[in-house]
Amino acid sequence: MCCRLLVSPLDAEVAHEILFLGMFNPPATDAGFWHRVAEDGTTVNAVFSGEHLRLELSPSISYYAQHADKRISGGIYFEIAAKYAERVGGTIKQISNVEGCKDGGTTEHILAMYPHMPMLWERVCPGFREVILGGEEHG
Repeated sequence: MCCRLLVSPLDAEVAHEILFLGMFNPPATDAGFWHRVAEDGTTVNAVFSGEHLRLELSPSISYYAQHADKRISGGIYFEIAAKYAERVGGTIKQISNVEGCKDGGTTEHILAMYPHMPMLWERVCPGFREVILGGEEHG
């Protein structure tokens, strides 16, 4: 599955504000589950999970080539994570087990630690980096 973002710490008030501005639909019953259907047909989910704001795509990516079909939802997903982490002075951790997206064979790595290490596209998994930036010349 590629990929899941864990952004910590969780600040529900800031998360609500960022998700609302990001045009996510608030939960009908569960106070911690927001979603937005992107123009590419993929749903971006935001879940309040313990100490983290967890962001994930549905359906998830199960093999490398599927990144190409999720360019818009991937952009939304990373932008929300970056805006939220910047506001709370947080850390973004990316988790992936799709071949080609693991960083040196590991399934998780740090994308950002605000304010000292803001998110850069060069740290994003190779699948989304290629699709969003347009090729290896950027990575």
